[in-house]
Amino acid sequence: MALYFEPSKLTVSQWLDTWLSEYVQPSCKPLSLSTYKSRVETHIKPALGKIKLSELNSTQIQTLYNDLTRRDGLAPKTIKNVHGILHKCLTQAVKLRGMREGEVCGLSWDAVNFKNGTITVKQQLQKGKEKGSRHYIAATKNDKVRIITSAPFVIEVLKQVYNRQIQERYNAGTAWSNEWNLVFTNSVGEFIVPQTALKHFKSICARIGCPNARFHDLQHTYAVISLQEGDDVKTVQQNLGHATASFTLDVYGHVSEKMKQDSAARMERLIEKVKA
Repeated sequence: MALYFEPSKLTVSQWLDTWLSEYVQPSCKPLSLSTYKSRVETHIKPALGKIKLSELNSTQIQTLYNDLTRRDGLAPKTIKNVHGILHKCLTQAVKLRGMREGEVCGLSWDAVNFKNGTITVKQQLQKGKEKGSRHYIAATKNDKVRIITSAPFVIEVLKQVYNRQIQERYNAGTAWSNEWNLVFTNSVGEFIVPQTALKHFKSICARIGCPNARFHDLQHTYAVISLQEGDDVKTVQQNLGHATASFTLDVYGHVSEKMKQDSAARMERLIEKVKA
């Protein structure tokens, strides 16, 4: 059964700072960056900055737009620019959730190393934005490739999937179609779209008593448990695909605080033993 932990205490203001420095600045012209920062500091932070990122909702955002229009008298074009900045910022925040649905659905067998126990996250299954578009294999966000060292249990499960797929391929015969050599397919080798994966995930969660669980709760649970069990922040950061270790610390600061308390308690016990 998956564990659920309280959402991050990261505020909108903190995430805006991280987003600007780690995602905008490296690829943005100085003048554009200056404009971004100005609008963030002048219009977005005063209204939304203190709100926890996990608690931000559409009503609060709409209130911001209304205030900028009625109270501050900003032009529609300026409101549109503020909206664009906020939309990009929040879209990036949503995508920072470890191995995402598209990455799982787009995982290919050549990215699984049974001998070393690693998974290389290098691509994702996506669908074009136009109506009627087909699914296709695309690079990961920002074209960043990361290697995850998995627990032996995960590798064993993947071995079972591999053996089952061999049998399904034999049963399907000429009907088999797995053009991208994907790990997760249906009985005739066709890819599984993220929406279908999510549907089955929700069904399983409902059966075990967690009907409100979200796919990214898996990554959140992984991160919390890893940190609590002593994994170094750099390793957790790389496995999750976060831009920096400092961002991981910001997101899971509540976990690191508990770890500090546990460390202090262990030190106290050691001192007591020495004194005895």
